[in-house]
Amino acid sequence: MNNVGFFLNEAENIIIRNIYILMPKADNGADGISMQESKNIWVDHCTFESVNQTSDYEDGSCDITHASNGVTVSWCHFIKTQKSCLVGHSNSNTEDTAITATFHHNFFDGSSSRHPRVRFGRVHVYNNYYNGCTTYGVGSAYGAMVLVEHNYFDGLVLPTDICTFPAKQSGSKWVSNLQGDVAGYLYAANNELKNRPAKARDPYPMTNVEYKAYGGEKLAQPYTYADFQPAYSYPYDPASEVATVVRNGAGVGKMSGYASAPMAADNGQ
Repeated sequence: MNNVGFFLNEAENIIIRNIYILMPKADNGADGISMQESKNIWVDHCTFESVNQTSDYEDGSCDITHASNGVTVSWCHFIKTQKSCLVGHSNSNTEDTAITATFHHNFFDGSSSRHPRVRFGRVHVYNNYYNGCTTYGVGSAYGAMVLVEHNYFDGLVLPTDICTFPAKQSGSKWVSNLQGDVAGYLYAANNELKNRPAKARDPYPMTNVEYKAYGGEKLAQPYTYADFQPAYSYPYDPASEVATVVRNGAGVGKMSGYASAPMAADNGQ
């Protein structure tokens, strides 16, 4: 699909599988796949490729907003995408506390940011392969609860980013990429962190289980793994094997019987 995307509005029980999307231009907020007020959505074995590699040309590759819940994004390949996966529409959309989503076995391949970038919702991020992502890996802001485990981060200055202080040094270029003064929460465990760039700073990766906002106000009791743990059971690959497993299995044409799409689609731009 070239310059064409999917917009799911109040949709239920939808599977989008084995679609190759060359990212549409961001006219009127166009995304590769976006969903609002939707539930039980599965995006699987799709490939999203940037055709421009500039931050304002394309919008989101796969965005989850406006209280969508029960969403899974799995075994997808994101090639040099700029704003890959937004979860939670804006700093004022408190309805997005209803969002629940899982990202697993995705290949973020030279992409820039939002892998995913979460506001308000509860998101589980595991067994993903991050290869040279240029801005940050996983971001958490505005009360989001994000569990990041068993992933493989290769060559990232910021494997994780958090909308809070003192996550980074105040008053420097290391202040968060995520705008706003309300903290996101992120628990990281059992991840592989390879080829740390020389300009990366400690703490590496950044987590937050206790700070409410810039300025250092703390929760009465820090969050623990149990506060982030999803309700479902799930098998996972060891983080050390994720780069190989995901590189070999993610994206279009990697499933038996789905070697190619039956037809092309182009909006004529």
